[in-house]
Amino acid sequence: MDMKNNTSDFNKPFEMDELNMAIGVMKNRKAAGIDGIMTEQIKQLGPKAKEWLLNMFNNCIKTNSVPTEWLKSHVVALLKPGKAPTDASNFRPVSLLCHTYKMFERMVLNRIKDKIDGKLIKQQAGFRAGAAFIDLSAAYDTVNHRLLLKKIYELTEDAKFTKIISLLLRNRRFFVSLQVKKSRWRRQNNGLPQGSVLSPILFNIYTNDQPIGVQTKHFIYADDLAITTQGKTFDEVEVSLNATLNTMKEYYNDNYLKPNPAKTQITAFHLRNRDAKRKLRINWQDTELEHCEEPTYLGIKLDRALTYRSHCENTKNKIGTRNCLLQKLVGSQWGADPHVLRTTALSLCYSTGEYACAAWRNSAHAKKIDVALNVTNKLITGCLRPTPVQKVQVLCGIAPSNIRREVAARVEKTKQELDLRHPLYGGKTTGSRLKSRKNFLKTTISLSQTSEATRIDLWKEAMKEHNSLLWKDPKESLPTGSHLP
Repeated sequence: MDMKNNTSDFNKPFEMDELNMAIGVMKNRKAAGIDGIMTEQIKQLGPKAKEWLLNMFNNCIKTNSVPTEWLKSHVVALLKPGKAPTDASNFRPVSLLCHTYKMFERMVLNRIKDKIDGKLIKQQAGFRAGAAFIDLSAAYDTVNHRLLLKKIYELTEDAKFTKIISLLLRNRRFFVSLQVKKSRWRRQNNGLPQGSVLSPILFNIYTNDQPIGVQTKHFIYADDLAITTQGKTFDEVEVSLNATLNTMKEYYNDNYLKPNPAKTQITAFHLRNRDAKRKLRINWQDTELEHCEEPTYLGIKLDRALTYRSHCENTKNKIGTRNCLLQKLVGSQWGADPHVLRTTALSLCYSTGEYACAAWRNSAHAKKIDVALNVTNKLITGCLRPTPVQKVQVLCGIAPSNIRREVAARVEKTKQELDLRHPLYGGKTTGSRLKSRKNFLKTTISLSQTSEATRIDLWKEAMKEHNSLLWKDPKESLPTGSHLP
């Protein structure tokens, strides 16, 4: 690697504001690394201790060296639910890194991420006629350090940053603990450290040069890759996907990545009821890929006609489970404060019920989720089942579910129009053959004010038909007197 460029984002030492920002985003109650230092301890450091820490970080950059403890990891093996402990692949490794090391990584990332984000490939989102969901085996573990450093320098043209990453990757060691047993120390020659702040963006750089077929679109989230193509016949889709997958095979081999055909799924999205049972036939690396009728991608369950029926039903069941937890906090003698109930409901039930709602909010099955959330509202207020839903929503200070989903979609639409990094940025609307197919780009408007104000305005508009004074001015808070017995 020829590193001739002397201009670097790291010629200037770190400042106290950068350190405070890195400390501010640290989460409490996280297990400590080898050094035994907790995040709660770091957050209590005084001015002198912070100054010492800042000087140490700057000295690491200046001398191109880091504490040995930073390069050591404690890997805890956790058994996956419902799996047999006799198979090592049934354990999920959790790597514990030093929190001071993570702070240093965070400061490095904040310096360089804007430059990197602007040079990463732009992936578009959307559903098309056929898709392949590729699974990589231990994606982070197979990253080749030599290739990674070459790609980092080619992308950033920052020799100092490349040296910092080289310093953080070499001579890494780890041991694994399972219950009370510990392995001996092992050296990590390749791969990215799990739990590292920099690992996600480094993996993005490593896969930034992956080939994208002319007739296909790629959706990437970390190491989750979906390849989609569109065609008038199943044969066209199969030919296009086969060609792209063969190209990806060569790329994976050249970059030491290991695709897992046994876990790679394919599916077809279409409205041809006569071909409802037609399966795509794709063979990759001498393995026939599994045709999945309802694949799950990034937590969303998809179906052939994109009705989102199964997803809405599953979401309703999840909310029902969380309502059972909320029920435990309700009681006339010892029950939690209404404010606690409302906050708990928003974080447990509503967060589940509104996940990725910009994609499925127009589904005819979305009302199934509303039924479960109406139960949530009645648990907050203590109202009986016959109580009108509109009144319960005002009493618990939560806007109707359909309004909250609409505003969430408008927030996403605003991002799509303004954020260059959004996968749908610059996307154009297309005609729809059926009225039931409501295109996100075509049917959603962007926000003209804050999301809170938009929810209130839409809520007032929906309540005009009611004459009660209570309903004329709904608010996203509990009404006066809600704290009384």
